[in-house]
Parts: sequence; structure tokens; C-alpha cells
Amino acid sequence: MCGICGIFGKYSEEALRQMNQALIHRGPDSEGYYSGESCALGIRRLKIIDLAGSDQPIFNEDRSIVLVCNGEIYNYRSLRTMLVEKGHWFSTAGDVEVIVHLYEEYESDLLEHLHGMFAFALWDERKQQLFLARDRLGIKPLYWSEQPGCFLFASEIRSFLASGMINKELDERALYNFAGHPSIPAPLTIFKGIQALLPGHYMLVKGNGIQKIREYWDVDYQQASRQPLAAHEASDIILDKLTEAVKIRLISDVPLGAFLSGGIDSSSVVALMGKILDKPVRTFSIRFTGAEKEFEWFDDASFASKVATQFQTEHTEEIVTGQDVWANLLDSVWAMDQPSGDAIQYYLLSKCARQGVTVALSGTGGDEVFAGYEWFKKIRDSEKFHAWFRWVRPQVAQRMLHWIKLFRKDYHLSAPLRKLETILLGRAGFIERYRLDRRMHRQDDYDYFFCSDLMKRINECDLEAVDPIIRYGTRCAGLDTVARTSYLQLKTDLVNLLIRDQDAVSMANSLEVRVPLLDHLLVETAARVPSELKLRGNEEKFILRQALSHLLPTDITARRKKGFIFPMGSWMRHELKPVINSCLSKEATTRRGVFNPDVAEYLRQGFYAGKQPFFKIWNLAVFELWCRLVLDRKKGWEKPSGTVADYL
Repeated sequence: MCGICGIFGKYSEEALRQMNQALIHRGPDSEGYYSGESCALGIRRLKIIDLAGSDQPIFNEDRSIVLVCNGEIYNYRSLRTMLVEKGHWFSTAGDVEVIVHLYEEYESDLLEHLHGMFAFALWDERKQQLFLARDRLGIKPLYWSEQPGCFLFASEIRSFLASGMINKELDERALYNFAGHPSIPAPLTIFKGIQALLPGHYMLVKGNGIQKIREYWDVDYQQASRQPLAAHEASDIILDKLTEAVKIRLISDVPLGAFLSGGIDSSSVVALMGKILDKPVRTFSIRFTGAEKEFEWFDDASFASKVATQFQTEHTEEIVTGQDVWANLLDSVWAMDQPSGDAIQYYLLSKCARQGVTVALSGTGGDEVFAGYEWFKKIRDSEKFHAWFRWVRPQVAQRMLHWIKLFRKDYHLSAPLRKLETILLGRAGFIERYRLDRRMHRQDDYDYFFCSDLMKRINECDLEAVDPIIRYGTRCAGLDTVARTSYLQLKTDLVNLLIRDQDAVSMANSLEVRVPLLDHLLVETAARVPSELKLRGNEEKFILRQALSHLLPTDITARRKKGFIFPMGSWMRHELKPVINSCLSKEATTRRGVFNPDVAEYLRQGFYAGKQPFFKIWNLAVFELWCRLVLDRKKGWEKPSGTVADYL
């Protein structure tokens, strides 16, 4: 696992070294550089496979091709055998060298042969061409930027800031999307001029600029209607695919373990690891403490402990309190690289795991692939409701929405009117119903939510062009509701929030995380399973539960989805209250010039009164704290010193 960066075009050695140094947490074990006439590459390496060798950059036989790669190629041994038979000579025993030789054989078609998680840059000296690619599901990140006279790329946004070649100018479109959801949708980033390469895409860059950006993979849910898997065969095939996905992710020359929450996803990974390995699995979970009754709902540690006992793992249980969150908040917000309201829990879990292992397997992805979230049922059931509600003519619905808008004078909208608005807006179809369920704020809210100057600039943007729900929602128009929801989850929340945050905060702790439930062969297989076998009545993940029923305890396979969530509401009223009050004070929001100070104050007071959910407040507070760490500090790419109190 690594951090990579580079400059194509006019560059300085100092800029490249600054970019690479900003990624040291991703690769504390070694660094490497390549400096050509028109292209320079940098890499920081976290050694996982072939510890004594495989330092990068890696070259082909005549050194005309140069590679820096972040990730793991799980099928490298079979690829290596095939390439040796074709006459290629290898200089390392590692996994990523196969990429340079595959490029010699297949050029961009090499991606069809790779099985793994990766983001890489390959410089072809003969063609004077830079080839960038990202894995199918977007497990590893890759960002790029075109600047006058050069093209830059890196694993993290802070690397661009360290180069001194990028202005820290916030993107209004990113702010608009962040306000509705605690993440920023790719290809947007928080900064203008920096973009994310989308999952399953590659790009070619030459001296006269970007030649091509092309998608090379997408999951096909139409297979469920063309070649559906029957119930009796689906569970067996899924278990086989998941077993193989776990097995190939156990290749490591360093200590390896797993996150364990006690839910079916992480428990299945641990159970299969236990079957495959000939030694106890190292597992890691988190327990909360507190007098408030709400802590009982959040605490999954007893289920994790039961799984650990059954499979005789070497289990580590980290107790987390509000004081622990306070003590780690500064580092965790900085680690996110972009503002996000959903990463502190993974930061602390990764920090705990890194004390014992260098690689951890995670159950991330099971809910998206097998319809595990509560909102799958909500969106499916809303289809039936709106089918009944079609007697209301569209013209009447539009008049009623217009009336509500005229009646509204500020951010607040009464609960009955909000409910009526939801019903009327939902008549627009699946995409709008999905948006209503997955967004914290609605379009009309933004007229009050942002400062007026910012809202004017937002209104001048083409927001639909960068809306991932529109982009991917139209692709899956012919699917049933559950399949469409699953596809959108894979393309939006999973890649922009869960995977991105997990990578950022785990690599901030120099921990590699592998996600077998997002193995692309397993995802493709699951796409062939009819939706009624994933969400059967009100039972989510039905087919996955069936596949694992003989392996896991019944109270694990029968558990409903809860999610890995911290009891933030309680901590925000106590230990973290100074953060909320400082970051959402009228003085702070006025100075920042992004959110309407009156609305921020309304939400803050409403939270303390028990009328607003914690996540609306937390997202705003995290954004402001991130701005203080990254925007307000001259060297915002450097890890901050002191404590969070120093920034309040």
C-alpha cells in the first residue's frame, strides 16, 4: 500500500518532493522518485508484500516504462506465470510489477486482467504518454489537476496543496453537495481545479493535454433478468465467491487481522478467515461507555465478542469515550483530506488495529451489494405509495408545491408541510424519491441554508452536470427499485463516503484495509441475483444470510442492520460541546461566509432542545474545523500540532 504523486510537463524537483512528503503517512517505510525530461513520479511505500524488494518506481526490462502504484494485485502470481511464459523478465517478487509487463502486452486492455484494488500511474517514455487508472469499485483514490504548463496527480488532495501550484479555492458545487450529504461526489473535490478519477476509469495524458478519459468497467444488473440465479444455486455460488475473495486477500508478508463489529458482513469475513488460516485471526472492535441509556443501542461489542469466541480469534476490544473522541478529533478531521461527517469511528478503529497489524480486512460493501440498509425498504415501499397517489394531477401537485414555497419565509418548515412536500416531490419518480431519502436538505432549503453571496454563485453553476444521482440514475432506469437503489449506492455513497473515508483515515494510521465484499467478481455475481432474494419481504440481505447460515450463529445471521455509528449526540452535548459552540457560533459562520449564520444557530439550538438530529450539526462543525486546519493554516497539508482546543 502506498501514496503516489507526479507531475507531467514543466516541474521542479522540490515541488515533487513536497508532494511526496505530504503522503508520508501512506507509506512510512520507503520513498522513491523518477525524474525524466518531461515527467516526474514519486511514491511513499507501506511494505506489505516482498518486504526486502519491490521498492518503487518499477521499470520494465529496458526502463522505457515506469510505474508507481498504490494498492494490491491479488492475482499477481498467475499473471506473473503467464507473462514469464511470454518471455518477460521480472526484477522483483512483488505484486505490482505485473502491471508494467501487462502494459507491454495489452496497453490499456491490461486492466481487464487485474484483480485487486489499485490506483496507478504509468509513464511510457517512448510514446511520451502518462497512463492513469483506478480500480473497478474505487477502493483506492486518485486525483488529478491540469495547471498551466503541467498536469499533476496524487493519492490525496493535500499532496497538491504541498506542491505550491494549487490555489485553495473552494468549489461551490462541492459545497452544495456536501450540505445535502456529508460527502463530496466524485469527480468533484472540495477545491476548484482538482478532480477525482472515477472508479473503473482510466485516462491518457500527453504533452498537449488529456487525450482520453474512459470507463472500462461497470456492474450490469440487467443480468438478473437475462441470466438470473435461482435461490438454490445463488447461496452456494455467493459463498464460493466470498470465500475466494477472502482467501486471495490473505496474501501478506506482514501481520494481518480484521475489523469485527458483530454484524453479518464483518462476521462472515472473520468466519471465513478462520476456516482458511491455520492460526488465530486477530480481530478488533470498539465498545462505548456512558451512563446514558442511548449507549446501549450503539454498542455492538457483545455480538463481536460472541463471534470472536466462537472462532477463537485473538480479540482486541477498544473502549471509546467522548474524551477519546475529543483527544483524537484534530488528527481525524485532518486525516479525512476533505471534509466528511462520517469518518471519526473508522479513524479510531484503524488506530486501534494498527497497534497489532498492518493489514485489516473489513466488511464494508455488504449492505450496498446485498440490499442491507433500511432505506432499501423505504424506497421500495414508497413506490407502492406513490402508485396509489397518482390520482393527484401533476398540475395540482406543482401548484401545491408553489403554495408551500410562497408560504415559507425561512429555513424552518413545519412537520405537516414538510410531509406534504415530501409526498408531492416524490411524484416526480424514482430519482427524486431516492434523493429525498438520501439527502439531509432539499433544494428549496438551500435558499436559506447558504449565505446569499454564495447562493448566487451556486445558482450560476450547472449542478445537474455534476449530480451523481442524475448521472447514474438514468443509467439504471430499466431496473427494479431494489436493483436501482443498490446500483446508486455503489456509485455514490459507497465510493464518495464509506470507501473514501475508510481509505483516508486508515492510511493516516499507515494501515491497509482490504474489502472482500467488494471483490468485483462477487459484485458481478450478486448482480445476477434477483432483488426478491436480496430483500425478501422485510428481511434484508436474505441470500447472504442463507449462504452463511451454516457458518455463523443464528443470532448473528438474524440480526437487523444497525450500522457502525458512534453515540455522537450524547458526546456533542457534553465532551464535544465546546467544538459545536465554537464552530457554529454566529461569529464563526459569518467569518467563513458559507452557511447562513442564523440557520446554523437555529440548527444548533434545535439540537440542544432535542429537535434536530445530531448529524446535521456535526457535519457543519466538522466542515468549519476542517477549514481551520486546512484553509486557514498556510501549510494546511502538514499534520496539525497541539489539541483541538487550540483551534476553538
